[in-house]
Amino acid sequence: GKTAGTVTFEVTTVSNNGPFAPRHIFAAWVEDEKGHFVKTLERRARNYIRFLEEWNKASDQNVVDAVTGASLTSHRSHELTWDCRDVDGEVVPDGVYVIRVEFSERNGSGPLLSRDATRFTKGPQAVSMNPDDEKYFKDISLVYRTGP
Repeated sequence: GKTAGTVTFEVTTVSNNGPFAPRHIFAAWVEDEKGHFVKTLERRARNYIRFLEEWNKASDQNVVDAVTGASLTSHRSHELTWDCRDVDGEVVPDGVYVIRVEFSERNGSGPLLSRDATRFTKGPQAVSMNPDDEKYFKDISLVYRTGP
């Protein structure tokens, strides 16, 4: 099936004391269970986009419907929403999805939120989870609600 729904995702990043800290670039995106790119949710970078290495590999820099802007000057909470649609505006098939999050405070790759933290099943059942903190990612929450 293709259940309509909305995912609300929150995460707070924590500096890994890179040379540009606390300034950093940031990306969050959705992948399916097999690791295929579905949609970018947020990308904060202009000149240093190439250092969002995992996002670049996944997305081919696709930012359709994404929140975009300049690099961030400090670490903070991000509240992101995904409408369970792909870049073509189509509701994605029910199944397992993952929200990926990456940031960097240096001219190179930086911390990446683990796939296991945000793995959830999109379908007829609502999902609410608060994954354990990771070293550079705290206060994680993911809520999936069904309905238009």
